Amino acid sequence: EGGVDAGPVQLLVETAQNLYADQQRSRAMEAFEKAARLSKSLGERDRSFRLSFTAARIAQEQGDLRQSLARFRALGLEYRPDSQASEAHLMAVACAVDLVRQDPAAFREEYMQLLREHLEFWPHAASADSVRWSLGDIYERQRDWTNAVNVYREISLNHARKDRAIRATGKCWVEKL
Repeated sequence: EGGVDAGPVQLLVETAQNLYADQQRSRAMEAFEKAARLSKSLGERDRSFRLSFTAARIAQEQGDLRQSLARFRALGLEYRPDSQASEAHLMAVACAVDLVRQDPAAFREEYMQLLREHLEFWPHAASADSVRWSLGDIYERQRDWTNAVNVYREISLNHARKDRAIRATGKCWVEKL
């Protein structure tokens, strides 16, 4: 009564769930994405996000790291103002870590770009200090002392690795000098 009929979305979700249960992962992923697009068109942002997130997780389960990275990244950027967007983007970062392990030369720059992007859009998210630590470590290994110092200095005082970050900052300053 007065609300939007979300029946078609629910039908798509149930279809996607059944396909997933029947081990038809690719078709389930497509159905979740279709349901997400329909939800979004109906103004159901939270539901659309969750459905797209599920599709990205299926891609990740299938071992398609490139596709899951792209899906998680797009989801994070599209829903950037929403609280859950940083979580999706962090999943893209995790996919990039796995890709770097497989082929460091091919994916290192994309991984670093994702880390910088995460800090640009979610500098105060719970994940930000861990991302800073990872980026600082990379800069330090590359002997990029200025960037390493700048990133390490931004790690908050209550982060588990703050003491290590302080020591790393000192080491980088000495190396820089």
